[in-house]
Amino acid sequence: RLRLQKEAARKWLRATNVLRPPGGGDWPRTLDAHAAQCLRQHPDQAARVAFFLAEAQSPSASGAAFTQRVAQAAAWLSACVDEQVGGLTLR
Repeated sequence: RLRLQKEAARKWLRATNVLRPPGGGDWPRTLDAHAAQCLRQHPDQAARVAFFLAEAQSPSASGAAFTQRVAQAAAWLSACVDEQVGGLTLR
């Protein structure tokens, strides 16, 4: 379970790269760089990013707590993407 939490935390941190603005520079090379890039645009997410950085390094949250936090983080990320895309449709 802890290995899966570690990998899920890493995946979520990398997924925040979708929030990068157009022309936002290179793809971050480290998890810390992904976190820093996310926090530049979303400083209100500092606690969430810190949680996932900690879990990516040394997972310790209970399974239930981690599942709840990752579900909330996925919903937040999805809402941000929806906001960025706005009314655009893919054809």
